[in-house]
Amino acid sequence: MKTDYRIDVTSFVRKLPLSPKRIVNIVETVLSDQKVRKAEISVAVVGDKRMADFAQQYAHKRYRTDVFSFNLSEPGDSQWLGQIIVNSQLAREKAAKFKVEPGTELALYIVHGLLHLLGYDDHSVADANVMHRQTQKYLSTLGFKHIPPMPEV
Repeated sequence: MKTDYRIDVTSFVRKLPLSPKRIVNIVETVLSDQKVRKAEISVAVVGDKRMADFAQQYAHKRYRTDVFSFNLSEPGDSQWLGQIIVNSQLAREKAAKFKVEPGTELALYIVHGLLHLLGYDDHSVADANVMHRQTQKYLSTLGFKHIPPMPEV
């Protein structure tokens, strides 16, 4: 399958748990497996303060979260347009708690956000289970070891 992906990675933190090249690889792997032919995706890696600012702006309440994703595609677009924002600070803390690498936890956030962009949902237990299985499949396929547990719905 011929693909056309434009993936932009921007870091607003001093030390990234994953290289930009690895983040691009994660996004490309999921898009390809989901049969997406054309996509333009931006991934921003931020800390707690900036993530709380996004929560205030988009969810109208200030709180700590791991990932936001925004599908910017219009109906009938020939490509997927989206933005994923992941919290590197929270990833480091949860990685320590679950005894996994910070990069693994951050990859989980990226995959989770990307699946939301592609139409997956986790509002019901059944949908969350499907989404969690997909996330674990991708993390395993991408070679991440000691995958952290999925949150309960």
